[in-house]
Amino acid sequence: MEGLKRISNLLAALFVRAIAMTGRTLRRSGIVPPRSEQPSCGTTTRRLLHLRVGLVLCVAAHAPGARAATPQPDLPEFTPVQWLPAAVRELGQATLGIDRIVLGNVPHQPGDTVTLLAQLTEAGRVRQWAVALTEQELKPAQRNLRSPRFTVHLSNGGKVTFDESTYARMSIQVLGPFLSDRSSARSKRISSEALINPEFLGLGLDGTARLWRRLINQARDERPAERQPLSLDISTRPFSSEKIAEHRARLESLQITSEEERSYAGFLPAMMDFFQIARQTRGVRDIIFEVVDLPWWSLITRGGRVTDTHFDIIGPFRKLSPADWGLADAVSVFSMGIVLRLEAEPTLVGRLALTAPRPPLLNCAGILGIAAMRPDGQGPRLMIRVMAGKPAGN
Repeated sequence: MEGLKRISNLLAALFVRAIAMTGRTLRRSGIVPPRSEQPSCGTTTRRLLHLRVGLVLCVAAHAPGARAATPQPDLPEFTPVQWLPAAVRELGQATLGIDRIVLGNVPHQPGDTVTLLAQLTEAGRVRQWAVALTEQELKPAQRNLRSPRFTVHLSNGGKVTFDESTYARMSIQVLGPFLSDRSSARSKRISSEALINPEFLGLGLDGTARLWRRLINQARDERPAERQPLSLDISTRPFSSEKIAEHRARLESLQITSEEERSYAGFLPAMMDFFQIARQTRGVRDIIFEVVDLPWWSLITRGGRVTDTHFDIIGPFRKLSPADWGLADAVSVFSMGIVLRLEAEPTLVGRLALTAPRPPLLNCAGILGIAAMRPDGQGPRLMIRVMAGKPAGN
């Protein structure tokens, strides 16, 4: 019995290490709550920079007729979701919004709130959680904290440095699970908080999508016989001179501006802060665990250390109807595919729905929705969607 317990604890530790990408060893409970005065994203950034390979985003744009190195995986589609009755009742008691997004006209401030619905569906069974992200006033001890300087390298030779900046304090409430097949008497409310970098979340993942669309259009405009995938990668470590020369030559005609490079490079720190919130929050973390298909043998042979982490952005690129996401027609919404690779193995495939991170949507980096599943299509399907949001004072 004791042996099984030790094995269970080991697997739990490996599991969390893989998602967190920080090599952190957990206690027996599997939960190590962050110290309230410890800057969350700064710690993550520093540890990422000490990984052997670091975090990498690879983007390859394939036009019709282009030669792709590997076939693209099937991606889950966005599907309509609605709150289960039990969720509506509990959200009402918690005075959280459930069905209306109001965009603000001023910079982010304490009181900005978004409510997300996270839904797992498997074999006809639905489980839901409500996740509320609310910016709060910094505590006195947190006001002088600064995020560390952070540099992102692009495969065309570009380099973007994000200077030290102040943090914002995000409170996180998780309510659920709410079940479709029986009462939700066992649902819980979990509260936590994280220090996040508002500059990172405000960089705009939609900027990554816009430049990615330019890569697709450029590849499409080439003559069929000359079509090849265009790639612009970003990493926490410099690229080789050979790769820089190759990508720079291929991308020269795009005349990518420094502003585009900064927005594009912002994908890494924005995603790190977004998933840092998920990593630190019981409930949210458990939801992600159920979907990710971890390369267990690679992790075990490396002692639970993740030394190679990639996000691959893939097609198709789509412009979505803002009305489907509860937004006005003047708001642009994009979607693109993503593959998470750990130790070179695909562990999660999905789609992101993105818009400009205008408050209160800065709380979630402008991510309106995530549809995700395991690469083999087995297991639960995950849908995360912003259902409500309001700026402070609204």
